[in-house]
Amino acid sequence: MYGAFVNGERAGTVELAPGSTSYDRTLYAQAADVTTSVRPGVNTVEIVLSDGWYRGQVGAFREPAGWGELLAARLELHLAYADGRRTVVRTDEHWTSARGPVTRADLRDCQITDFLAPRGRERPVLVDAVTTPPVD
Repeated sequence: MYGAFVNGERAGTVELAPGSTSYDRTLYAQAADVTTSVRPGVNTVEIVLSDGWYRGQVGAFREPAGWGELLAARLELHLAYADGRRTVVRTDEHWTSARGPVTRADLRDCQITDFLAPRGRERPVLVDAVTTPPVD
């Protein structure tokens, strides 16, 4: 599961996104209008990932990592400017990841958040670790 944020404001309204699926056959792409969250100048985009449907204990036998071990996300921010120009910002090797305050998030065993934990050190994200079709 994921939550996406632009400048600290949640993107979209979907709960438990992206929803349960057969991950070996179907990966969902979702879109949200974040126009009101984008500011002139520097912006921050954050994706919070958890085990959820993919890696959590959701099967009949509560086996962890039923679909796999590697959590992954791809993000595209489509920008349309007043002068007609368009730009697409995509997750790439310039993005970083870090551990946040959520230490566990499982659909059956709940979420545990440590609000006192320091933010983890930033590391480069893995790019193209998962093969997926392009988002149109």
